[in-house]
Amino acid sequence: MFMLLKAVINQRPAPVLRKAINWEVLLKECDFHNVLSIVYLGALGVEKNGFIDSQEQFYQKYHKALLLNNAFERAEQVLMWQLERHRVHALILSGAGYRKLYQQPEMAHLGAIEIFLEDTEMCVVHQFMKDMDYERQENRVDGGIIYTRIPGLKVVFYTQFPVENKVYKKRFAGAIKRCRLKNDYRFIHILEKEDEYFYIVGKMVELYVRKLLKIRDILDYWQFLRMLEEEFKWEFVKDFLQKAQFTDFSIQIYNLARMWFEEGDVPYDDVTVQLEEYVLSGGERNRSLGDRILPREGLRLDFYERDREKEWSLKKRTWYFPPKDYMVQYFPILERFPFLLIFCWMIRQIRLMKRAAVKKRKELQDILIRLSHIRTKGKEEDEYAEETKNKK
Repeated sequence: MFMLLKAVINQRPAPVLRKAINWEVLLKECDFHNVLSIVYLGALGVEKNGFIDSQEQFYQKYHKALLLNNAFERAEQVLMWQLERHRVHALILSGAGYRKLYQQPEMAHLGAIEIFLEDTEMCVVHQFMKDMDYERQENRVDGGIIYTRIPGLKVVFYTQFPVENKVYKKRFAGAIKRCRLKNDYRFIHILEKEDEYFYIVGKMVELYVRKLLKIRDILDYWQFLRMLEEEFKWEFVKDFLQKAQFTDFSIQIYNLARMWFEEGDVPYDDVTVQLEEYVLSGGERNRSLGDRILPREGLRLDFYERDREKEWSLKKRTWYFPPKDYMVQYFPILERFPFLLIFCWMIRQIRLMKRAAVKKRKELQDILIRLSHIRTKGKEEDEYAEETKNKK
């Protein structure tokens, strides 16, 4: 995988593969790490040697990702228009701009559009997101407010800067209006290159702590470094990372990126290899590495070491089967006959199912009404176009 990635990134001919490749396994790995589009482009240049059987699967996923990237770019334009229209100051943290990091836009992966704004603006945002048929989703990763829409669009709004570090919080407090405006906009702000670098590194720290760091995150970081110009303020950046205690982490991420993507033989040490194993194993190997490269994040690393899925299952179980002390509020009979608890659970479940059914029915009615409006509007537009054509 890394041979193909390195060849495509550095615009070199595809390497000669001396060993047989299990393309199905490679497909899953590339898809998981969000680098399938690049590996697919590289695989087209190698001897087919078994690739033919998996080529259609690669192409379908590549084509889907390509269409989704285009949809993300259009969605971002509409979002900025809506924010501008409603006079909402917003800072774009990441989005379609990542396509500019690559020689070919289709090599980029857009997982989400991330926007930083004031908490007081969320009422306005929620309304226009709802009007555009976005659905709010539960977020079990960070404090972002997630909206999704078919065919796979994802927008995350942050009302607190999404890096849990005091030095970061202090720097980006009140940063929305302070950051420069995007060309031709009065309310859309963008990060300076130094702040964008801080965000990329800080986001990787958050992903590392949560065992979610992937090859694509490190590749985007590497491509960003290659795009930097000479006037980039490296001394200021190094001083900031040192205060945040992210220096060791940023150095090892840089070493790993060089090992994976730089041409030629690149020297590396044991820590870099351990970091590679951590990323490729999804955080299952070398868990103690965090104590060495992120000494300030010890408590958070311990927190995420726990089985979050198991804890979530326990919470759901408590929701479905609350304890007797809670149930007594709604079923006073339990005070005298506690053995009826199981029957009270069943009654509660029936009530919840009825409420859910009513809610679903209302949502379906709203969708049908909205579709009816769309059809009516479309018919009116067609009639208007026909009338305009006849007049001409």
